Amino acid sequence: MYRAKETNYTIPNGIIRIGDRAFDNCKFLTNINIPNSTTTIGNSAFSCCRSLISINIPDGLTTIERGAFQRL
Repeated sequence: MYRAKETNYTIPNGIIRIGDRAFDNCKFLTNINIPNSTTTIGNSAFSCCRSLISINIPDGLTTIERGAFQRL
């Protein structure tokens, strides 16, 4: 689970799946960049990221699992 106080984060290229609850409750995260290699965003991956205002979603993303962006 990612818990840094950075406001911007870029998922490294080559990551295929963002895991369940990977960024859950990251209070400071405002921007996320997802690479073209990512095809799936896991359950509750970004839930409770209340400061999140910008998400770069690639064309190759095929699956957004349940609750991935709940309680924003």
